[in-house]
Amino acid sequence: MEDGEGWRVVARRALGTDEIICRIPKTALLSARTSSLPPSLLPFTRPTTSHTIFHLALVLLHELRLGSGSRWYGYLQSLPRRAIMLPLFWDVAELGGEDGKEARRWLVGTEAERDLTRKDKEGLALSDLAQFYNAVAPHLPPTKAHPEPSPLSAFLHAFSLITTRAFLIDLYHTVALVPFADLLNHSSEPHTSLASDDFVCHICGSLPRCTHDILDTEGGVMRLAHLPDRELARLGSEADTVDMRADRAVEEEEEVFNSYGSIGDARLLVEWGFVAEEFAGEGLTWNPEDLGADAKVREMWGGILDRGRYLAAVLPFARDGEVGYFENRVAGEDEDGDEDEDRLVGPPAGGRPGVLNLSQAGQISINMWTIALLVGMGGTYAETSPDNIETSIIDSVRDTNDSWAALPQEDDDSGEATFRRSPVSPITLQTARVIRDLLQTRLDGMHRADVAFDRLLDMRDALPPGSPLQRMAMTLSVNERSLLQSTLGKWDELLSELGPA
Repeated sequence: MEDGEGWRVVARRALGTDEIICRIPKTALLSARTSSLPPSLLPFTRPTTSHTIFHLALVLLHELRLGSGSRWYGYLQSLPRRAIMLPLFWDVAELGGEDGKEARRWLVGTEAERDLTRKDKEGLALSDLAQFYNAVAPHLPPTKAHPEPSPLSAFLHAFSLITTRAFLIDLYHTVALVPFADLLNHSSEPHTSLASDDFVCHICGSLPRCTHDILDTEGGVMRLAHLPDRELARLGSEADTVDMRADRAVEEEEEVFNSYGSIGDARLLVEWGFVAEEFAGEGLTWNPEDLGADAKVREMWGGILDRGRYLAAVLPFARDGEVGYFENRVAGEDEDGDEDEDRLVGPPAGGRPGVLNLSQAGQISINMWTIALLVGMGGTYAETSPDNIETSIIDSVRDTNDSWAALPQEDDDSGEATFRRSPVSPITLQTARVIRDLLQTRLDGMHRADVAFDRLLDMRDALPPGSPLQRMAMTLSVNERSLLQSTLGKWDELLSELGPA
C-alpha cells in the first residue's frame, strides 16, 4: 500500500513461518541481461569494482528514457520520481540545496564520513559517477521522448534507485531490480529475506543443464553437483524464481519487513538514505592507523590474530584453548544470553576477529586494546615472544575488566562507595590511557564538538520542517556523541581510581 511517504507491504492475512510472501520469475527482473540497452555500451565502461552498479544504473536510465516503450513501464511507475538523497549527493547544490550543505557538515567525524571515504577508495565517489556518465552518455540510444543524452542529474537519479533497491541475484544477472520485492522496508527484526538459486549458467542463465555446462567424469553437471537427484528433477519442471518466504510469523495487518543486514545507522544513511535508530551493527570503528600502528605493529597484530588465543580474554568463563567456544557464540553475550555490562573490553563486533570497534553497549573490542598495547610497548614487542605478548594481552584485559566490575563497591559499615583496587601492570594502565585518549580524539573531531549535548538536542528539535537531511545527520551525530561520552565517562572513572593521569 502507499501511505504518502512511499510504498509498504502489509499482510492481508496472518502468515505462518515458511509461507511464500512473493515469488518473482527471473524473467521479470530488470538487469543488464534483460534490458534492451545494447551490450555494445559495455566497452565504454571502466573495469573497476563499481563497473556493475554503474552499468545497471545506465540500464535503468535507458528504460526510463524509453517511457511507455519499456517492457518494465508498469514497474517503473512505482519508483520514486526524485533521487534518493544519499549523503553522496548532499553537496550537489541542485540536489541537496542548503539543507544538504549544512547536513554534510554534521557528518564530520562520524561513521558515515568514514563510510563515504571508503566508497571514495572503491571508485564510488561523485566524481567517479560523473566521469563514467560523461564517457558513456553520447552513446546512449536516442528515444522518442529523449532524442538527446539526458543530463547527469538523470543518471544520479537512476544510480540512487539502483543502490537502494537492487539485489544480488546470481552469476548471470549479478545485480538486478526485483519488482515487488523492493517495496519491503527495512527492520533489524525482519520477517523475510530474498532467496535465489545463484548457481545458474553464467553464459545463458539456465538453472537446469544447458549446452555450456562442464561435465564431470561421470557425465554430471559440475555446477549442479551439490544437488540431490530430487532437486535436479525439480529444476527441469519449475520456473527459476527469486522467493521471499516468511522466516517468522506475520500477523494480519502487520507490515512485512525485509532486512539490509545487521548494520548501523551510518551505513543505512550512506547506502539507503535513512537512519533507523535501532542501534544495530558494529558501533564506532577505527583503523589500525588511527591507533598509531605502523607496518611492524600491524604485522605483529596479524600474527597474534591468526593464533587467536587472546580472544579468550574477553570471556570470563573461557580458559586458554577454548577459542572455538568463543567463535561459536554470539559475541558479547554471557552464558544466560545477556550482554555482560561489567566489561569495558569485549569481543569484536559479530565475533569477527579483525574488527576495531566500540560496540553499542560501550565496550571496546579486544582488537583495539591489543593494538593500543603493542603501540604502547614501542619497539620492545619485537624482542618479546608471541606467547608472552598474548599473555600480557589476556592479563591486562582481565585486570581492566575485573577492576571495572569492582567499581564501585558499597561499604557495609559506612554506606559509602569504595573501590576494591587490584594492582594492575604499568602496560595495563598505559593502554587504558591510550584508549581513553582515542575516545576523546574521536569526540573532539566531530562537528561543533564544543556544543553541549543538551544544546545539540535543542538545535535538532528546532530545525525547520524543510530540513530532513540536517535532521538525519544531526540524529546520527548526537547518537554517536552519546555513545562516546558515556564510554569516555567510564574510562575516566576507572583511571581516576587506578592511578594519576
